[in-house]
Amino acid sequence: MMMEDLFEKGHFDAVINLAAQAGVRYSLKNPHAYVQSNLVGLPICSKAAATTASSHFVYASSSSVYGANTKIPFSTHDPVNTR
Repeated sequence: MMMEDLFEKGHFDAVINLAAQAGVRYSLKNPHAYVQSNLVGLPICSKAAATTASSHFVYASSSSVYGANTKIPFSTHDPVNTR
């Protein structure tokens, strides 16, 4: 079943997207799967949520965006220009 079909058949008060491919190494081995999940899947999911009047949309980002930062907890203000 396609995601669009799911949204046509039901009403959801909230949509949570946890489907991202985590980690950069896998993207080098299988870039197509990474693109499908992370770049194609998110806009499809967010558009479907918006067009069905879902009250909430939550997207959980990959921890990879924080680089090699060792400070915990992570912050969106942390530099991410390290490996």
